Amino acid sequence: MFEARRDRHARVAVSSGRPIKAHRAREGLAALVEDYVARDGRSLNRIAQAARIDVAYLWRLRSGQKRRPSRDLLIRLGLALKLDPEELDELLVAAEYVPITLRPL
Repeated sequence: MFEARRDRHARVAVSSGRPIKAHRAREGLAALVEDYVARDGRSLNRIAQAARIDVAYLWRLRSGQKRRPSRDLLIRLGLALKLDPEELDELLVAAEYVPITLRPL
């Protein structure tokens, strides 16, 4: 149905008619996680508990030591951080996954 391509910048994901911001995806997964965690305001421990992941794993993800977590983990993290669909797509694309709001090609 959809071709999953490695070139993450060639994908177009739409939420409210707007494409994902490619410059934010290029910053990397760690930078996005850091931004979203900082914006949330809760401790890493609270966020990890809400996402049902180990706090040490979240710390490594945020610091850039983990570069390719599972898609399910990213979705759980996005839900715990209360990301909107476009932000969750940015997180998924930064980890080289297909976004959840993919428009038919």
